[in-house]
Amino acid sequence: MSNLIERWFNDSINLGVFTTDKNLVITRWNRWLEINTNKANHEVLGRSLFDLYPEIKNGHIGSYYREALDGKTSVISQKLHGYIIPLPLKPRNTGFSHMQQSGIISSLIENDEVVGTITIIEDVTCRVASERLLSESEEMYRTIFEATGTAMLIVEEDTTISYANENALRLAGYSRDEFVGKKRWTEFVADREDLERMTKYHYLRRQNPDEAPKTYEFRLKNRDGRIYHVLLNASIIPGTKRSVISLQDITALKEIQKRLTQSEERYRSIFENAVEGIFQTTPDGKIISINPSFAGIFGYASVEEMITSVSDLSMDIYVNSEDRERFKALIEEKGEVKAFEVEVRKKDGSHIWVSYNVRAVRDEKGNIMFYEGTVEDITARKKSDMDLKDSFDRLRKTIGSIIDVISMAVEVRDPYTAGHQKKVANLARSIAKQMGLPPMQVEYVRMAGAIHDLGKISVPAEILSMPRRLTEMEFELVKQHPEIGYNVLKNIDDLKNVAMIIMQHHERLDGSGYPNGLKGDEILLEARILAVADVVEAIASHRPYRPAFGIEYALEEIEKNAGILYDKDVVRTCLDLFRNKGFRLE
Repeated sequence: MSNLIERWFNDSINLGVFTTDKNLVITRWNRWLEINTNKANHEVLGRSLFDLYPEIKNGHIGSYYREALDGKTSVISQKLHGYIIPLPLKPRNTGFSHMQQSGIISSLIENDEVVGTITIIEDVTCRVASERLLSESEEMYRTIFEATGTAMLIVEEDTTISYANENALRLAGYSRDEFVGKKRWTEFVADREDLERMTKYHYLRRQNPDEAPKTYEFRLKNRDGRIYHVLLNASIIPGTKRSVISLQDITALKEIQKRLTQSEERYRSIFENAVEGIFQTTPDGKIISINPSFAGIFGYASVEEMITSVSDLSMDIYVNSEDRERFKALIEEKGEVKAFEVEVRKKDGSHIWVSYNVRAVRDEKGNIMFYEGTVEDITARKKSDMDLKDSFDRLRKTIGSIIDVISMAVEVRDPYTAGHQKKVANLARSIAKQMGLPPMQVEYVRMAGAIHDLGKISVPAEILSMPRRLTEMEFELVKQHPEIGYNVLKNIDDLKNVAMIIMQHHERLDGSGYPNGLKGDEILLEARILAVADVVEAIASHRPYRPAFGIEYALEEIEKNAGILYDKDVVRTCLDLFRNKGFRLE
């Protein structure tokens, strides 16, 4: 065998080498193979390769040996990279469960004749693993590079773009072929000022990375001329002159910030120029912020003067400190107060009335941090309301006196029904109040009840005191009294409502009443109340043509005709007054 072959079999070589004859009987087996296969020379020499390792006989590796023996080429090489070696090498302390080989199978030629084969085996386990890890790492970072929500670029030292992800291509408006390797990313900076700043940072980042800002904003212009606001983050790739640049599109955010600024400016203008006083205060009475109108309402020349002068609202502003406590209790209970009217003290010591509309602002735990709201000076309105109330009270007393005089005049004409109107008025007022009518409506019902028979002044006295049942003609005269009463009062402004109630107090739900045969809701609620009170008193009391039937008989009458002649709710309330509330006709 040549010296070349002998050198291959040098035991110091870090390769596996073995030879076979033309029958694939192993003729050489070097030291490297003995170590890595646990098979000594004497165990393998003289044995057939296919007998020793039958698993390679019929596979593609076996075909390579047959081609080498055919001598089709002087050297037949096949990389076995990635295949588990057919020769079971003993795993070394590398952390891998098996070894991988790269092998060369060649014809062994002497005197131009194929005399056998030679196989050279290299252990590539670690290299293959490293390459696989590198490939996986590259794939992972490529995936991250593409999947990130920002535009990503790799930029060379001269700012040429060497890589761009899909987000960057969309942002710039170019295809990959038009963009990568053909564009410098500084071409997309929208204005000169940004470009100068970027160039400065680019140079500084390479000279002194610690002093260069890694993140900053600038404006980018894409292929179509559209301007984007972007947030740039740049880093040098260690050991290279390349930079990784991420560009986050913040155009929408900048627009929101712009609108927010405009909104704040509008709010500030409203706050400063509002006629109402606007404020924020702590629950313990400390001022957080107030507008000029708030300070002006309390007599201070400026916001600063009031904030400096007033340390505790409950002591310095409120005339009665308990009003402040009542205000705080309402806020704690309801979270807000509306139209909270209170007497307060101005800077000069004079008193005014103000109205607060306030809500509580709470933290995430529900604790009140501060109050905010508006305040309005209502002193003039309060004075007007008090003057109006005084006028109304005087008018009410005057009208009451007129009503009493009219009532007395009617009773003089009809002595047999003396006290009837007063009792009806008292019962009608009680029913209206029990039903929850507003105070003014209750008063209209009472006044109407007190003079509901006013129209009887036109009926002859002998008919009113007739000790027998009236004839049809006589009754027709009596039936005119609601309309006559209405005509007497209708032109008095303050008694128009009373006049209409009197007009309808003999109407019935089914239309059988008089004078207009109204039905259901066509009849005023006040008139329906007065109708029930009038019937109950009339039936329960004595009349010239019959004795009194008593209160229980009267109640049975309205109960029997509830929903037919009389309003159900009114009847229910009347029955409750007598049977459960202890009401009596007096």
